[in-house]
Amino acid sequence: MNSKNITTYSDYSLYADVDDLGNLKVLIGKEAVENALKLWIASFPGEMIRNPSKGGYVSRWLFKSLSNENAQSIKEAIIECLEEDFYPTLSLTALKVIPNYDKAQWEIKLEAYSPALKININIEESMRSIT
Repeated sequence: MNSKNITTYSDYSLYADVDDLGNLKVLIGKEAVENALKLWIASFPGEMIRNPSKGGYVSRWLFKSLSNENAQSIKEAIIECLEEDFYPTLSLTALKVIPNYDKAQWEIKLEAYSPALKININIEESMRSIT
C-alpha cells in the first residue's frame, strides 16, 4: 500500500468539529486513524456501533484509583486491544500512561507505526478518573 492509499481512511471528528459551512468535519488519512484510535481508547463496552462487542478496554480502569499499578493495567489493556482489535494494524513504538493526581485524570501518550500505511501515529489523550 502506498501513501496515496491512506486517503481511503476517513472519519468524523471525535469532538464533533464543524467546517466553515457548519458540516461535521471529515478527517482523512492519518488524522482519521488517530481520531479512530482516540475514540477506541475512550469508548465504553458496546459503544462501537459497527462492532458492539468491541471497545471498553480502558474504561473499566476509570473506576479505579489513580496509581502506578492501575497505570500498568491500562497500558496492558491498550496493548491487548491494539493486538486484537484495532485496524489498521499498528506497531506500538511508545506508550505512557501517567496518573495526574492534581487533575484526577489519566494522561495517555501513544506512538505507533502503521506498516501498511507507512505512517506514524501520535496521540495524547486525558481521561478523568471516576473515583
